Amino acid sequence: MDAGCASKSAALEHPENHQTSCALRCAKNGYGVVVDGKFIKFDEKGSELAVEALKKTEKKDHLTATVSGELKDGVIAVTELTLD
Repeated sequence: MDAGCASKSAALEHPENHQTSCALRCAKNGYGVVVDGKFIKFDEKGSELAVEALKKTEKKDHLTATVSGELKDGVIAVTELTLD
């Protein structure tokens, strides 16, 4: 999910409704994941990987991802990201 939409409580309550087109429009905000109703921001590399994956997917919503990396100071230092 993009960080801009993650600031809205409705988006965090139902992240599956967040659309790919919205996530791509809001790329400048950066990306992260929603885990147990909380948004965890990606580092710059993670946001770049998210953009690449979003551009390749044919899914319009209900996006899920597998993310590898390390959580440091509330930010995920992403080493790998794939959309499921």
